Amino acid sequence: MLYSQSAQQLSQWHLLKGRLIDEPCEYLNQFIKQLNQLGYDIQYCVLNCKTLEPSFQLEIFNWINKSFLRESDMHTLNALTDHSIKMYDFAEGITVLQSIQSETIDSKVDSTSPIFDNYDEQKSIKINPKDLEHPLGFPTTSDNLHENISDIYSIALHTVHSPTNVFTLATSLENGFSTEQESDFELIGAIMASFLGDYTHQRMINEFMRVYLGRDIANDILKGQIARGDVQEIEAAIWFSNIKAPEFSGDQFESKKHIAKLNSYYHHLIKLIESNNGQVLKFMGDGVLAMFEGNDSCHLALEAAVESLKIQSTFEHSVSLNYGKFDFGNIGAENRMDFTALGTEIQLASKIQAQAASLGCALLGSNSFANKVTGCLKPLGHYRLEGLKKLQQLHCLISFEP
Repeated sequence: MLYSQSAQQLSQWHLLKGRLIDEPCEYLNQFIKQLNQLGYDIQYCVLNCKTLEPSFQLEIFNWINKSFLRESDMHTLNALTDHSIKMYDFAEGITVLQSIQSETIDSKVDSTSPIFDNYDEQKSIKINPKDLEHPLGFPTTSDNLHENISDIYSIALHTVHSPTNVFTLATSLENGFSTEQESDFELIGAIMASFLGDYTHQRMINEFMRVYLGRDIANDILKGQIARGDVQEIEAAIWFSNIKAPEFSGDQFESKKHIAKLNSYYHHLIKLIESNNGQVLKFMGDGVLAMFEGNDSCHLALEAAVESLKIQSTFEHSVSLNYGKFDFGNIGAENRMDFTALGTEIQLASKIQAQAASLGCALLGSNSFANKVTGCLKPLGHYRLEGLKKLQQLHCLISFEP
């Protein structure tokens, strides 16, 4: 199929310049700018984009020509405070990004785009401007919104990872989109789908790596630190915690309830660790290994540990805190590797945590850790820990009475 010269120019722009833009709002703004320079006269557009991170997420990009917005709309935009809505102000128009998260998102998720449920079965769908709702979902009681819109099309964007994205375009051309422009929608959709496919794929890679490996590890891998045996020495506060889970019957129903409670517990615990500049290195059964780096790492680790004991949960947990150097890096076989923390200080943190139950203390610190938080912990005495020859002096919270 032969496309118009305008569509070919748009394709050339994408190949030479557009695909180098990695920010979707900036790309969308530049894309519409190109369309308008080619005579499409777009007043607004809505781009629906589905991603995984790792829960399902629907991102709705609403681009509106500034000349299309009413004064009341601008007041409403400026008053937006919802954390799921972000606004980007460009010279050509305003882009509003709305994010909707869900356990499952299918093709019928409600959005502000005026599209039909069967859009994924067609290349493009023409929409009657009389059926138009406000592109941002704002209430309207007059026909002023429709008088400048002559034609609307929704174009299905088929990508490998999300085959039901949608791109809706509204024009104010006197006679609507021309026959030539309508025939170009297939190529226009393919160009936008190409960018969207790259964006969603990279987004999924980044988010899954961050969720499953942690922020810093994911960044290291994306920078190319993937060689087996690539290990660095880290000096940091070391956190090791474990839970004492209540007994349950073990049937499927009880098991699901147990996992749900465990996930809730981990949600609050990890949030505490990360809010105190900590990073979770591993989940080990019911245990959590984390580290805190920086000048104030021990005080932040101690604060997180104290707060963690206040988590409302059916689980009882104990925390051990240590400070020292350990090796951290890429270890394993050629076809299966893992970022792992190794060293005597890691082992010591684990051994101290195991001692917590016998002492009846939910928070224990090593001598090296206690020296970093002078006045916060009190010595309990020297103890022989399993597998270690040397006696270890342990410390607990000052408020603790054995």
